[in-house]
Amino acid sequence: MKISFPDSKTSILSTMPLVLCPQQSEENCLEDKLHLSHLKRLEQLFTAPNRGGTEEVEWDPDCNLLSKKETSYPSGSLTLQDFKNALTELLGSEYWNGQTELLFNKIHTARDNIVDWSEFCTHLLLQYSNRDHSERSKDIFFQGKPLIRQCSQNRQEPTTRILTIFSSTSHSFVTVSKGGILSFWDNNLQLQKTYEMSADAVEASTVKKKIKIWTTDAVYMPNIHKIAVATTGRKIYFFEVSLGPIFEDFHLFALNYIPTSMFYWYNTEDIGNHCQFISYNYIHRIHQDSIFQIQYVPEDLCITCAGNSQASLVIMDMDQKRKAYTWKIKRGIKCFDFSKSLNLLISGGVDCCVRVWNRFVPSLPTAILRGHSLPILGLAIQEQNGQIFSYSKDTVLKIWDMNYHTCLYTVALKFPHSQPEHVLEQGSFPFLFLQKPIPLILISYTDYIGMLRLPTPTHLETNHTASHKAPLCGAVYNGFFHQVRHTLKEPLMISDQRAGPNRKNVEGQM
Repeated sequence: MKISFPDSKTSILSTMPLVLCPQQSEENCLEDKLHLSHLKRLEQLFTAPNRGGTEEVEWDPDCNLLSKKETSYPSGSLTLQDFKNALTELLGSEYWNGQTELLFNKIHTARDNIVDWSEFCTHLLLQYSNRDHSERSKDIFFQGKPLIRQCSQNRQEPTTRILTIFSSTSHSFVTVSKGGILSFWDNNLQLQKTYEMSADAVEASTVKKKIKIWTTDAVYMPNIHKIAVATTGRKIYFFEVSLGPIFEDFHLFALNYIPTSMFYWYNTEDIGNHCQFISYNYIHRIHQDSIFQIQYVPEDLCITCAGNSQASLVIMDMDQKRKAYTWKIKRGIKCFDFSKSLNLLISGGVDCCVRVWNRFVPSLPTAILRGHSLPILGLAIQEQNGQIFSYSKDTVLKIWDMNYHTCLYTVALKFPHSQPEHVLEQGSFPFLFLQKPIPLILISYTDYIGMLRLPTPTHLETNHTASHKAPLCGAVYNGFFHQVRHTLKEPLMISDQRAGPNRKNVEGQM
């Protein structure tokens, strides 16, 4: 379990046993600007007789001009400059020149500095085909209407964290309120039971008055069936939730600082007797402000984020032997999600933007997704469908396409008593994305909780024929042997096209 503290020099590691509406992209790409009339005019320009060649300058080794020779190109093709001029004339602006050059480089795969009408049409057909397939496969984003329940037992206090408890036959949920009330729900959000933390856990006595203590975060530990709850009283309480009545098992007290975020991970292959021991490690000087979120990646990486612009997000190994990657974002980062298989990192914060990053390039995002009006409180990556979920403070959930970086859908959750001009208090972690066994999203808003069920992948969607477990690096076809050789960071594979699905694996790294 990993715990972070608001002190600028400390974090700790311990181990122990609604309305739906489609949304378009704000910035259309060049292909979207081309209408049928533009394509007809382009066809005329492509098929027009050759208007002449281009001059190619020859230089000697001492950079002295030797000669100029004119090179011609086949009729029915355009050079980059001709392509730019044609699209500038059709669109009436040079605004698209940058995308025009990028489009040209995508099309002229032969590297002969020209494109013909056939290549241009092939590219457009492939582009539109992929987009149509993407939209058809994602027509239905949710099953049924959002399910909303009021947590009246919270006594009007917001929910700090939503947890998922898995069993052999089903799953259930636990909400932890700011005031220290644990509510247990079934998978249809029917309240089953509640448990209130003891008085000394939520109140601290001083000489003159009692001080209210709030919960800051909670985690579920599935291997030992316990829930850990952190509080502003510098304590972490552990509750037994396996069978029978819920009770407090033990608690850690006298922590140096208030734990603001927790994350739990355990090694399924080597559990041992870790329940009998408690240990912790301090990692100094990560952030200057309170840590908003912490995550552990099994390859011994720790990811943290804070509201500081000099160290907004940090990825480091627990032993601090490798280089730490630091992201610097103005006004900091509130939340993030990381996909190890894709090496993809997404972040969000008070600037209302979702940034998509390569894990190893903290200086420049690969994309910036704009569309939210208030700070972003939760993010999630859905690898199977290639989607990104983002949730903002005004109870707006957006679904983004991971490949095209466009907004597919916007969900405006209508909680009771919610008003656009007045945003009520929300918990520190109001967003939960559950991928298995049933994909769904849970959102908390003040003393309400909402559930959105995502469509379950069908057998046809999940039973794809895949030859590799990782992306391909390259492929080549041998016409004499009728074989395709394709490589990646696993053994080389050779496929005989005449034998259908039969193929041979050749061991060896490429």
